[in-house]
Amino acid sequence: MWHRLRNWFYSLRSYTALRPDLAMRRRVVRSLQRRPSLSPQEWFHTYGKSLGIAEAVVNFAAHQLEQYSGLPFGKLLPGDRLEADLHWTQVCWFDWELSFYEDVQQAFEVFLEGDVEELLEGTLGNFLVWLTKQVPSDLLQADPLPNPYLRTCPRTRHRTRHRTRQKN
Repeated sequence: MWHRLRNWFYSLRSYTALRPDLAMRRRVVRSLQRRPSLSPQEWFHTYGKSLGIAEAVVNFAAHQLEQYSGLPFGKLLPGDRLEADLHWTQVCWFDWELSFYEDVQQAFEVFLEGDVEELLEGTLGNFLVWLTKQVPSDLLQADPLPNPYLRTCPRTRHRTRHRTRQKN
């Protein structure tokens, strides 16, 4: 009996250590409120094109980075520092990097080399330029997202595969 209760308390303590800092996330979202919200296409034409960021990478980032962090991608600027301005590791779940590597591999069929951790000291623009360089140019021509077979289950937030029915 005591063993189960003690495990429950340890689980609760671990959960708080591993979950995002929701107060920090609210603060960052509040600081972004006055910025205009751009669609992924607008973001690409406004910022990405001039920085050499591929449109497919912008579309991927708009969907996935928002999912990891809870921050509205359309309000982020390429000059935003991931840690200093956006407090990235605090607003994301502890395992966002694993999900990121997995999602890049599924979307672009590329295994990333390098440590994302080092890039967190830089800006969002630097991060997306790095990601663009990691993906072979022939894979950047086609937009990998949204992938109709990859969905996020809203209740569990785990990735699941769903087959879409084709009409005959």
